[in-house]
Amino acid sequence: VTRFVHKEKGLQTAIKVTKAASPGSTATLDLSTLKEIKEDIPSASLEVSDVVGKKYVEVVVQAELLQSKGEAVRLIKNGGAYLNNKKIEDPAFMLEKTDLIGGEFLLVSAGKKRRMLIEVTK
Repeated sequence: VTRFVHKEKGLQTAIKVTKAASPGSTATLDLSTLKEIKEDIPSASLEVSDVVGKKYVEVVVQAELLQSKGEAVRLIKNGGAYLNNKKIEDPAFMLEKTDLIGGEFLLVSAGKKRRMLIEVTK
């Protein structure tokens, strides 16, 4: 159906986006892929000062992926928290500038189905 509606290029883009946005995926996340994903999944915008040097639990609550820090801590302890497709295992995990993909994005996930792309502005 995707090929019929969006032609071959649209199908290839959909496949690439699906692979890139899957928690635990080994697909390479790059700036162009994330810009494509931005149109297809929930997104939020946060300032760099609200991200760098902050705990993962604080960032996902501020981006409104999760409703509370307690919920975020439980998610981490149950193995369902991801940052850029890598599992977060420490509730005290702090985000660094090197976590920003292309200096602009974070891909956060709560379980396998809830994802959000966070655009980090200066």
